[in-house]
Amino acid sequence: MRQHRLYISILFFCFVLTVQAQDVNDQNVEAQEVSVRENLVQETTVELYPNPAVDFLVVQVSSESLDNVKFEIRSLLGTQMLVTPEILGDGRYRFPVKDFATGYYFVVVEDETTKKAQRFLKR
Repeated sequence: MRQHRLYISILFFCFVLTVQAQDVNDQNVEAQEVSVRENLVQETTVELYPNPAVDFLVVQVSSESLDNVKFEIRSLLGTQMLVTPEILGDGRYRFPVKDFATGYYFVVVEDETTKKAQRFLKR
């Protein structure tokens, strides 16, 4: 009978240790996921100027992966505008918008982790 109680006690002890270890691992994984999400949110910022634009639009991108940044300019209807940016350096790109019709457009900036769209006015 004592041996039976000893086995039950040992099994219960092992179970408690396993559950506590699982809880600690789950908390560590959750903390890592939150940290990764916060880093992704803070990775890329996009600024447009001048806004409203007349001849050129400058896009300032601060990102950890500036080598792989892709751009699109779209009208409000979703039509992609064909334009090639001029690289100014330090994460700045200049787009000629002189031939665009007056109205609102979106600049879509995409890098390895983020895709952002910002609106600007062409006068």
